[in-house]
Amino acid sequence: MSGATRPNFFLLLGLDPHDRWDQAVFERRLEEKTREWSRASSGVGKPAQEAAPRREVIPQIREVMNKDESRAEEAAAALVEADKARTALLAEFEEALRIGVAKGYVTSGELAGWIKTYAGALTQAEIRKRITVPILAGSAAAAAPVAPQLDSVTAKTIRDRLDTLGLRDLYALLGMPAKTDTTTLAQRARSLNAELQRNMNKTADLTARIELLGNAMEIFKSDDMRSRYDETQRMAGLDAILHKYDQAFRAAGKVDERQAALFLAEARSAGWDPQAALARLEALAAQRKWAIRVGGVEMIAQQQVCGACRALNEPSARYCKQCSAQLQLPCPRCDHQTSSDARACPVCGFPVGNRFLVDSLLDESQRQRNARQLNEALQSVAEAEQAWAHAQAGDPRMQRIRQERQQVEILLQQQSATIQRLRLLMDSERKYFEARALLDGLAPDTLPDQVTLRRQAE
Repeated sequence: MSGATRPNFFLLLGLDPHDRWDQAVFERRLEEKTREWSRASSGVGKPAQEAAPRREVIPQIREVMNKDESRAEEAAAALVEADKARTALLAEFEEALRIGVAKGYVTSGELAGWIKTYAGALTQAEIRKRITVPILAGSAAAAAPVAPQLDSVTAKTIRDRLDTLGLRDLYALLGMPAKTDTTTLAQRARSLNAELQRNMNKTADLTARIELLGNAMEIFKSDDMRSRYDETQRMAGLDAILHKYDQAFRAAGKVDERQAALFLAEARSAGWDPQAALARLEALAAQRKWAIRVGGVEMIAQQQVCGACRALNEPSARYCKQCSAQLQLPCPRCDHQTSSDARACPVCGFPVGNRFLVDSLLDESQRQRNARQLNEALQSVAEAEQAWAHAQAGDPRMQRIRQERQQVEILLQQQSATIQRLRLLMDSERKYFEARALLDGLAPDTLPDQVTLRRQAE
């Protein structure tokens, strides 16, 4: 029987469970896969991570597939698993078709894309039979420009793994704000992955995190891959908003101007251009045969999105009406007034979106400093410096970074001097009474291993 914690061996080897068993074909395919996994495991990244457990089950593959009874059970399980995958792919196609035909036609480009994407669920003839609107020449991109996204398999894999861990997105996995620059995100993903790989107690939760960190390293290895991930998230966000309003509008069977304005404002807050969001809403209304009235699109488009809380604000506002955050910020490098929602300065490219990370790191450093975790505090300051590098000397955050570093270094110097004095009193001068008096005058946890030093002075 196919185990819940391992892949099905028919599907893993690419063998059709319907075919009559051929031992020579099995041996040849297993040999090919063994060479493939060996090559991949000597590399880095996601392919290497996936290849290692595959190589470990090779003896189990032979054991299961070389016995008639266990092989029959494996084939039956493969058929069930393949049927589930086909059902999920078919449901995905039906949803894509529903949205695609809502505009009253589909393009030849859309049709070609569906034939390629859903070949595992439907034949070309079956897909064409389901299309009940005209098919026009041209591409889907020409009909409605869409930024590149992740492929559906990768997107679903990431989404499922995030759901397993109860996480919103890869930014939450890394514990970093969504406006953080790509290089810093990649460094955090590699650091967390290396840390978890050293943990020998591989629980299901830990394994899921390691797998997701492999996804994160792949996504944040370049700005292009990150843009694809962000666009996938953005599209999923609008789909969720549309679904919510679809349910709300069904009872009335129409969309009035104020309801449309609510939808457009929510879509704008989620990062959508109001005109693009309106096109999706109008397509839904056409599909449902609802009457729709819309107004104020330009007004919504001109509103400012707060980079801190995502609330919409009037074009002339200087501070967010919801969280009081500043809506226009001077770039720390070139002083250009930059939207608080921007990831980088449009003039010089400075990563202004890193300010959320920098503030968090400095708050963490202060907490660590107060707890006398000084080496950790110094590391937090160093990360803040790296995230805010090349800012002008007079920039407020740069000044705060330097002040925090100075306070941490002063405490480290004091700590080092105190330890040296204690060592001199106890090791060289044997003045244990003075050592105890010195320790009595210190607050708890002022020194590393303070309890051990106290015992030595007794």
